[in-house]
Amino acid sequence: MRRIDIIRSTADLHRLDFIDQPVASFYVNEGGISHVEFGDEEIPRSVAVFDPADKTLTRVTLESDPVRWAELLPLAYRSGDYRIAVTATDHVPAAKSASVDSGIAAELEAIPV
Repeated sequence: MRRIDIIRSTADLHRLDFIDQPVASFYVNEGGISHVEFGDEEIPRSVAVFDPADKTLTRVTLESDPVRWAELLPLAYRSGDYRIAVTATDHVPAAKSASVDSGIAAELEAIPV
């Protein structure tokens, strides 16, 4: 199982610095996406990635090989605006009840102190 975190870097022209903002966090197993913590609408489900280890240049998709797709997802985002962190894990957190301020809390956690 893989945990995927998508992070967007935006320029803060007042601080002359970049701020990382979490965009989505979800888990992928052999059956596909098993749990979404936040950012469901931002998950790039339709993105296909070429596997550099495969000589036939087969495109890997979420449907064809979910775990390999998750591992290759960082190769699909190379512009620097987005960063993809992939972590192997055996633990999926218990489902949390949705709260009204969950989106606000995620943004506040991303602001450096």
